[in-house]
Amino acid sequence: MTAFEELKTQWAEQDIIATPSEGHKAILKKVNSIKKKQKLTNGILTTTVIILVAFFIYIAAYNQSMTAIGLALMITALVIRILIELISTKKIRSLEIAAEASAYKKSVTLYYQQRKKIHFIWTPILIVVYILGFVLLLPSFKENLSPGFFLYITISFPIIMTVLSTFIYKKISFELNLLQQLKQ
Repeated sequence: MTAFEELKTQWAEQDIIATPSEGHKAILKKVNSIKKKQKLTNGILTTTVIILVAFFIYIAAYNQSMTAIGLALMITALVIRILIELISTKKIRSLEIAAEASAYKKSVTLYYQQRKKIHFIWTPILIVVYILGFVLLLPSFKENLSPGFFLYITISFPIIMTVLSTFIYKKISFELNLLQQLKQ
Protein backbone atom coordinates (compact mmCIF):
# COMPACT_ATOMS: atom_id res chain seq x y z
CA MET A 1 0.00 0.00 0.00
CA THR A 2 1.32 3.43 -0.90
CA ALA A 3 1.55 6.31 1.53
CA PHE A 4 -1.27 8.06 -0.29
CA GLU A 5 -3.60 5.08 -0.03
CA GLU A 6 -2.73 4.68 3.65
CA LEU A 7 -3.52 8.33 4.26
CA LYS A 8 -6.79 7.97 2.37
CA THR A 9 -7.75 4.96 4.52
CA GLN A 10 -6.96 6.81 7.75
CA TRP A 11 -8.97 9.80 6.58
CA ALA A 12 -11.98 7.60 5.81
CA GLU A 13 -11.74 5.85 9.19
CA GLN A 14 -11.69 8.98 11.32
CA ASP A 15 -14.74 9.82 13.39
CA ILE A 16 -17.07 12.41 11.97
CA ILE A 17 -17.86 15.00 14.58
CA ALA A 18 -21.40 16.20 14.21
CA THR A 19 -22.18 19.83 14.87
CA PRO A 20 -24.43 20.07 17.92
CA SER A 21 -27.95 21.12 16.96
CA GLU A 22 -28.05 23.60 19.82
CA GLY A 23 -24.36 24.63 19.57
CA HIS A 24 -25.08 28.32 19.11
CA LYS A 25 -27.24 28.33 22.25
CA ALA A 26 -24.37 26.84 24.28
CA ILE A 27 -22.05 29.55 22.97
CA LEU A 28 -24.59 32.27 23.78
CA LYS A 29 -25.02 30.85 27.27
CA LYS A 30 -21.26 30.92 27.91
CA VAL A 31 -20.88 34.46 26.55
CA ASN A 32 -23.85 35.67 28.61
CA SER A 33 -22.36 34.02 31.70
CA ILE A 34 -19.15 36.01 31.20
CA LYS A 35 -21.15 39.23 30.65
CA LYS A 36 -23.13 38.69 33.88
CA LYS A 37 -19.97 38.06 35.89
CA GLN A 38 -18.36 41.22 34.48
CA LYS A 39 -21.46 43.26 35.43
CA LEU A 40 -21.41 41.81 38.95
CA THR A 41 -17.69 42.58 39.28
CA ASN A 42 -18.27 46.17 38.15
CA GLY A 43 -21.15 46.54 40.61
CA ILE A 44 -19.01 45.35 43.52
CA LEU A 45 -16.05 47.52 42.51
CA THR A 46 -18.26 50.60 42.02
CA THR A 47 -19.84 50.10 45.45
CA THR A 48 -16.37 49.83 46.98
CA VAL A 49 -15.27 53.04 45.24
CA ILE A 50 -18.37 54.86 46.56
CA ILE A 51 -17.63 53.63 50.10
CA LEU A 52 -13.98 54.73 49.85
CA VAL A 53 -14.92 58.16 48.47
CA ALA A 54 -17.50 58.59 51.26
CA PHE A 55 -14.88 57.53 53.81
CA PHE A 56 -12.40 59.99 52.23
CA ILE A 57 -14.89 62.82 52.66
CA TYR A 58 -16.07 61.68 56.11
CA ILE A 59 -12.59 61.66 57.67
CA ALA A 60 -11.51 64.77 55.73
CA ALA A 61 -8.56 62.84 54.31
CA TYR A 62 -7.66 65.79 52.09
CA ASN A 63 -6.22 67.39 55.26
CA GLN A 64 -3.82 64.48 55.85
CA SER A 65 -1.42 63.81 52.99
CA MET A 66 -0.57 60.13 53.72
CA THR A 67 -4.20 59.23 54.26
CA ALA A 68 -5.18 61.08 51.09
CA ILE A 69 -2.46 59.31 49.09
CA GLY A 70 -3.47 55.92 50.51
CA LEU A 71 -7.15 56.39 49.71
CA ALA A 72 -6.31 57.88 46.31
CA LEU A 73 -4.25 54.79 45.45
CA MET A 74 -7.05 52.46 46.54
CA ILE A 75 -9.70 54.41 44.64
CA THR A 76 -7.51 54.75 41.54
CA ALA A 77 -6.78 50.99 41.46
CA LEU A 78 -10.49 50.23 41.63
CA VAL A 79 -11.46 52.84 39.03
CA ILE A 80 -8.83 51.53 36.61
CA ARG A 81 -10.15 48.00 37.11
CA ILE A 82 -13.72 49.19 36.50
CA LEU A 83 -12.63 50.90 33.27
CA ILE A 84 -10.79 47.77 32.14
CA GLU A 85 -13.89 45.67 32.79
CA LEU A 86 -16.16 48.15 30.98
CA ILE A 87 -13.90 48.09 27.92
CA SER A 88 -13.77 44.30 28.11
CA THR A 89 -17.57 44.08 28.38
CA LYS A 90 -17.87 46.29 25.31
CA LYS A 91 -15.46 44.02 23.41
CA ILE A 92 -17.32 40.82 24.31
CA ARG A 93 -20.59 42.41 23.19
CA SER A 94 -19.01 43.19 19.83
CA LEU A 95 -18.17 39.51 19.18
CA GLU A 96 -20.19 38.41 16.17
CA ILE A 97 -21.65 35.06 17.23
CA ALA A 98 -23.43 34.79 13.90
CA ALA A 99 -20.19 35.33 12.00
CA GLU A 100 -18.40 32.67 10.03
CA ALA A 101 -16.77 30.12 12.35
CA SER A 102 -13.20 31.10 11.49
CA ALA A 103 -13.90 34.82 11.98
CA TYR A 104 -15.65 34.14 15.28
CA LYS A 105 -12.81 31.92 16.47
CA LYS A 106 -10.30 34.64 15.55
CA SER A 107 -12.22 37.31 17.49
CA VAL A 108 -12.66 35.02 20.52
CA THR A 109 -8.96 34.17 20.42
CA LEU A 110 -8.08 37.88 20.40
CA TYR A 111 -10.50 38.54 23.26
CA TYR A 112 -9.01 35.57 25.17
CA GLN A 113 -5.48 36.96 24.75
CA GLN A 114 -6.61 40.39 25.99
CA ARG A 115 -8.29 38.83 29.05
CA LYS A 116 -5.11 36.89 29.83
CA LYS A 117 -3.14 40.16 29.80
CA ILE A 118 -5.72 41.73 32.09
CA HIS A 119 -5.68 38.80 34.50
CA PHE A 120 -1.94 38.15 34.56
CA ILE A 121 -0.55 41.68 34.27
CA TRP A 122 -3.13 44.30 35.30
CA THR A 123 -4.88 42.42 38.10
CA PRO A 124 -1.70 41.75 40.14
CA ILE A 125 -0.47 45.33 39.63
CA LEU A 126 -3.80 46.79 40.74
CA ILE A 127 -3.97 44.49 43.78
CA VAL A 128 -0.46 45.61 44.83
CA VAL A 129 -1.43 49.29 44.37
CA TYR A 130 -4.59 48.71 46.44
CA ILE A 131 -2.59 47.01 49.23
CA LEU A 132 -0.02 49.84 49.15
CA GLY A 133 -2.85 52.34 49.57
CA PHE A 134 -4.16 50.38 52.55
CA VAL A 135 -0.69 50.22 54.12
CA LEU A 136 -0.43 54.02 53.81
CA LEU A 137 -3.70 54.27 55.77
CA LEU A 138 -2.41 52.24 58.73
CA PRO A 139 -0.70 55.16 60.56
CA SER A 140 -3.94 57.14 60.36
CA PHE A 141 -5.92 54.11 61.57
CA LYS A 142 -3.52 53.64 64.49
CA GLU A 143 -3.82 57.29 65.43
CA ASN A 144 -7.61 57.55 65.15
CA LEU A 145 -8.96 54.12 66.09
CA SER A 146 -9.01 52.21 69.35
CA PRO A 147 -6.13 49.75 69.81
CA GLY A 148 -8.55 46.79 69.62
CA PHE A 149 -10.13 47.91 66.37
CA PHE A 150 -6.72 48.73 64.88
CA LEU A 151 -5.53 45.24 65.81
CA TYR A 152 -8.67 43.78 64.23
CA ILE A 153 -8.00 45.69 60.99
CA THR A 154 -4.32 44.72 60.83
CA ILE A 155 -5.13 41.04 61.42
CA SER A 156 -8.24 40.84 59.24
CA PHE A 157 -6.85 42.65 56.19
CA PRO A 158 -4.27 39.98 55.28
CA ILE A 159 -6.89 37.28 55.84
CA ILE A 160 -9.42 39.13 53.69
CA MET A 161 -6.82 39.71 50.95
CA THR A 162 -5.87 36.00 51.00
CA VAL A 163 -9.50 34.92 50.71
CA LEU A 164 -10.17 37.57 48.05
CA SER A 165 -7.07 36.56 46.08
CA THR A 166 -8.16 32.91 46.18
CA PHE A 167 -11.64 33.94 45.00
CA ILE A 168 -10.19 36.08 42.20
CA TYR A 169 -7.89 33.21 41.16
CA LYS A 170 -10.83 30.79 40.95
CA LYS A 171 -12.94 33.26 38.97
CA ILE A 172 -10.07 33.97 36.58
CA SER A 173 -9.50 30.24 36.07
CA PHE A 174 -13.20 29.70 35.42
CA GLU A 175 -13.40 32.58 32.93
CA LEU A 176 -10.27 31.54 31.06
CA ASN A 177 -11.54 27.96 30.90
CA LEU A 178 -14.85 29.19 29.50
CA LEU A 179 -13.07 31.35 26.93
CA GLN A 180 -10.82 28.42 26.02
CA GLN A 181 -13.95 26.35 25.34
CA LEU A 182 -15.40 29.11 23.16
CA LYS A 183 -12.12 29.30 21.27
CA GLN A 184 -12.38 25.66 20.15
